[in-house]
Amino acid sequence: MTITVSQDVFRLAEVFTISRGSRTEAKVLTVKVARGGVVGWGECVPYARYNETLESVTAQIAALPEDVSRAALYGLLDAGAA
Repeated sequence: MTITVSQDVFRLAEVFTISRGSRTEAKVLTVKVARGGVVGWGECVPYARYNETLESVTAQIAALPEDVSRAALYGLLDAGAA
């Protein structure tokens, strides 16, 4: 299995505001998982509120064993962006 993680920053067309603050950009991780000719894609947004950064979530994903199964992920990762 191959896991590839890329980091992107997207400028928002308008300021996004909620009670905790405003944003002008979205920092996103895109994950590509390939195994046996099948490819899957996913995205996540790390939340500073939970002490997550692009780098910390990338490190969590990079630390996964190469042969990890979907079922095993629940025991290997805490709740969060990864």
